[in-house]
Amino acid sequence: TGHADDHYPIGRPILPESQNSPRFALLRAWLRQCDNSHDCGKHPSEPKKALPTRVLYVGEPKDSGYSSGLVRLVLGSQATRHEYLALSHRWGNVSKQEKERYCTTMANISKRLDGFSLSELPKTFQDAVEVTRELGVLYLWIDSVCIIQYGDNHEDWKRESGRMESVFSEAYCTIAATAAADSKAGFLERDIRTEHVYVQDTSGRQFYISTDIDDFNNHVDRALLNTRAWVMQERVLSRRTVHFSANQTYWECGEGVYCENLTRLRSPLTDQFFTLDPNFPTRLLQSGKRRTLNCISFLLKDYSKRNLTYLTDRRVAMSGLEDRIARALECRSRYGTFQKYLHRTLLWRASNDKMKEIVYDYHVPSWSWMAYSGGIELLDIPLGEVDW
Repeated sequence: TGHADDHYPIGRPILPESQNSPRFALLRAWLRQCDNSHDCGKHPSEPKKALPTRVLYVGEPKDSGYSSGLVRLVLGSQATRHEYLALSHRWGNVSKQEKERYCTTMANISKRLDGFSLSELPKTFQDAVEVTRELGVLYLWIDSVCIIQYGDNHEDWKRESGRMESVFSEAYCTIAATAAADSKAGFLERDIRTEHVYVQDTSGRQFYISTDIDDFNNHVDRALLNTRAWVMQERVLSRRTVHFSANQTYWECGEGVYCENLTRLRSPLTDQFFTLDPNFPTRLLQSGKRRTLNCISFLLKDYSKRNLTYLTDRRVAMSGLEDRIARALECRSRYGTFQKYLHRTLLWRASNDKMKEIVYDYHVPSWSWMAYSGGIELLDIPLGEVDW
């Protein structure tokens, strides 16, 4: 206190225990601060939209029939409140039999609509339920629980996958299970012990040197979760996200990144700065044509290098984000190409020699990079120097 210096992070030398109540108190404080002081949670020009088709009701402790061991699938149209959280996660190495047991199917959806045991869900989903309850929210959206995965010839998934834009952009907050290697691992427990030493220099300044400083780039951006193609649009479209990394918890919203050790990070004016916009891409379009083109190129390049369990998802795993950008640009888009910048977004090339054609069960044109697997980059053509 009284010795603030831009060269040193001012924060806590020790993080709270992973299952400690102060950790959840901090989450509630971040959420309350963002609600009261930021515009991230607001869509001033839009009326409130309906909840997703289905959400998971985590229970209200004040209800007489409340049980912490029970949850229930409900129709969004029948929900009593508008707020819900969304979970961003990766399945990891889970067998097909386990995955089918955890998912909602035609065989178990009736039972789940009546209520079922929380123990039927994997640890990562259970942790997400705990966070939802601790934040005082009644509903949670998890893709494989709220969308029928088996037994209907994927008809429900085909409908719901096209609604991902609204699911994540309308969520009150997104929970990112960054620390979870798979759905059975969970993300709330962590095995890390912070060490620190207390120091006082000759001028009397007092400070700590800690082994556990914030490192958002490594803890979050380079985490396995953010190598997944589906996760890119989940993160960009979300108004605010809580990242539960293996090292510490981070809050990300339009005002920057808040760290569990109580430091705050601000993004420089890079392409990633514009993806923090809770009303993406409003901030980007206000920055000018060159910035807009650079950011679109950045997003397509980033997405193309990400991993997919099913290669045929390459066409749909960013469809919500693509639609959002096209609508903001007031143009059409097809297969990762935007009408307003048609010539530029057609000028792509492989960033390596590993592109292979994807076998779709429907037509994807050969001129689109979505017809192939592997990373791409767009050619950097100077503005105003080419006669198209």
